Amino acid sequence: MAPQFLVFLNTRKKILKFSFAALLTYVLTIGYAQNVADITGDWYGVLTQNSGGYKDTYNVELFLDKKGSAFTGIFVVKEKNLTSRMEVKGEWLTKSKVKLSDVRLLEHKEPDGIKWCFKTYILDFTITDKKPVLNGVWSGKTLTDKCVPGKVYLKKSLPKA
Repeated sequence: MAPQFLVFLNTRKKILKFSFAALLTYVLTIGYAQNVADITGDWYGVLTQNSGGYKDTYNVELFLDKKGSAFTGIFVVKEKNLTSRMEVKGEWLTKSKVKLSDVRLLEHKEPDGIKWCFKTYILDFTITDKKPVLNGVWSGKTLTDKCVPGKVYLKKSLPKA
């Protein structure tokens, strides 16, 4: 009888340890998710490209929606003779850093010989002059080559009355 009782106690300890670990993971995940900023909405700004790229600066817009704990959206380049709409997806890396990636090219117009870069953006979320800002770097590649990397600076469009 004593060995069976010890097996029972040992099994209960394992269940309690597992339950505690699962509860702790759940609480930390929920707490983390509630402490990140809301970056959904409309953003506008510039994307720069280091020396050797097609152009130094591009006017861009970003439209983000939340999908569970991840993001989906559209990244738009608006330049004369050079426009694109790219589907993006993203996720929080930390409480103040987000990663976005181009998924697919939805629309485009460009001069002959230009290849679109599929980019990965690592962006820091900050509040600057009381306005939400996404600021960081990007790198990417075309279907055949690496792209000249650069930076991104976006301000969130605030609701207007």
